[in-house]
Amino acid sequence: MKNTTDEFSFQLKPSEHGIGVFILHDVAEGTKLVVQPDGYMARILKKEEIPPELLTYCEARPENDGTYFCPQNFSTMEVSWFINHSNTPNVRLEFTDTEPSTVIHYAARDLKAGEELFIDYSEWDEPESEKEEYYHS
Repeated sequence: MKNTTDEFSFQLKPSEHGIGVFILHDVAEGTKLVVQPDGYMARILKKEEIPPELLTYCEARPENDGTYFCPQNFSTMEVSWFINHSNTPNVRLEFTDTEPSTVIHYAARDLKAGEELFIDYSEWDEPESEKEEYYHS
């Protein structure tokens, strides 16, 4: 069981929820999951600037002003944007105190090779009205 991950630790492939992120080797609980570069920052776009098909990859900002956190480039999205939702996640999020805040992903328990990664989308600080549109268990 490893206590590190790198670019060779994850695979994107079809899952029950669309495209999912799968771990390629066993990982110990508490391991930092390198699913995006350190200090990665999302860009902010207005809702009308985002094609409806790609809106599910964006997070409504807590200000509820019609703007969203989105990938820097939709054609080269980081693996982290593909992690699906579960009410019983196996990945925990840690938010930095920096402004704007960044997110670090950790294994919430021991992970087995081939397992799909899940986070709890309710941990994001989004307006409730936006969460209902695309949060699926």
